[in-house]
Amino acid sequence: MMDHGNQSFNDSPLQSNLTKPGASRFSRRTALIGAGCLIGGGLCVGGGTAAFFLAQTISNSSSIRPSKSSGRSLFTYCSRSNIGGLTWSLDSQRIVSSGVNAQVWAAFSGTPVCTYTDASRGSGRSALPSFDPWQLCFGDAVWSPDGQFIAAPVNSIVGQKPPDSHGNIFDIWAYTVQMWNATNGTPVFTYTGHSDSVSAVAWSPDGKHIVSASWDNTVQVWEAANGTLAYTHVGVGTSAQLGWSPDGKRLFCNSDHRTESWDASDGSDVIVYPDVLVDDTVAWSPDHQCLAVYSQDNTELEVWRVSTGKLLGHYPVHGNWFDSSGVNDVAWSPDGKRIATSSDDKTVQVCDALTGRNVFAYTGHSDKVTGIAWSPDGRFIASASDDKTVQVWSPD
Repeated sequence: MMDHGNQSFNDSPLQSNLTKPGASRFSRRTALIGAGCLIGGGLCVGGGTAAFFLAQTISNSSSIRPSKSSGRSLFTYCSRSNIGGLTWSLDSQRIVSSGVNAQVWAAFSGTPVCTYTDASRGSGRSALPSFDPWQLCFGDAVWSPDGQFIAAPVNSIVGQKPPDSHGNIFDIWAYTVQMWNATNGTPVFTYTGHSDSVSAVAWSPDGKHIVSASWDNTVQVWEAANGTLAYTHVGVGTSAQLGWSPDGKRLFCNSDHRTESWDASDGSDVIVYPDVLVDDTVAWSPDHQCLAVYSQDNTELEVWRVSTGKLLGHYPVHGNWFDSSGVNDVAWSPDGKRIATSSDDKTVQVCDALTGRNVFAYTGHSDKVTGIAWSPDGRFIASASDDKTVQVWSPD
């Protein structure tokens, strides 16, 4: 393996300052994103007109500074604002990170590829009194299986209604899923089927369908090529996270109402997992046979067998919700042998999925760690933090 060094790369100068905040998972961070649109970004559809991204290729002129991380860090990618969602490309060569915009960058050099921002505001931006980063809301972006496209939920304020009789001014929102070319940022399609904030999207393994979850209490399955709706699954609640089984035959959803799965072709054969609490942080194993659940009540990581409902083990990790050590994200390694958890205690803990033995603790961040993602080859972890960095490191 080539020596990537211990480097730091600044993000695009197009980013603005904002506050706050990719395996399928439901976390406290996800709930916050759904509730307050804390991840910024930008595309929208208003008045029946699709919004377009400005995709700007950034030259490799990022400044470099010594990484603050300890342990096995390879490099630190610096941002002017907090980064929420992280997703690796399937070839483990690129990462798309969600913040006030969406950025694609080379995973082992930090070289920016493209920055996607909302170009739809353009001349119409003067209609709003001031730019508020809460008005641009990127959710976790996902790659198509062939790596050619990226899709993301985006909920954006596109205007304001005239004052009512009491002088109140109300915002006009667009709730969309946007798809664009992963190489050059060319817009491909905007899906507008939801009536409230879109909280999550996932691509089918064969690349033909996308599933999207929304605060409108629905999960919608539609054709990736043209947005044709296949069916709508209702009653799922809000702030959902989604995942397809590896064979594409079942869909899995974690929401504030329940955790369930169903036949991906038509929404039938629903299985509900009642023992998973709505405020727990959940991650499916790669084969979707087990659930890793961080219980906010007893501050333990629990591993459950889905088919039998049997608790396979429970292990103490981090702290709890009230002592600033709660878990924000849970992610299985691609081979299913390890589970990583990120926390407000500024660390990422990696444990053995069978025994719960802690095999590694990463301490390179200086603020709470909000998101984690394993590279598909299982060799690296990318972690996002409120210290405004993404750090790529080896858990071995």
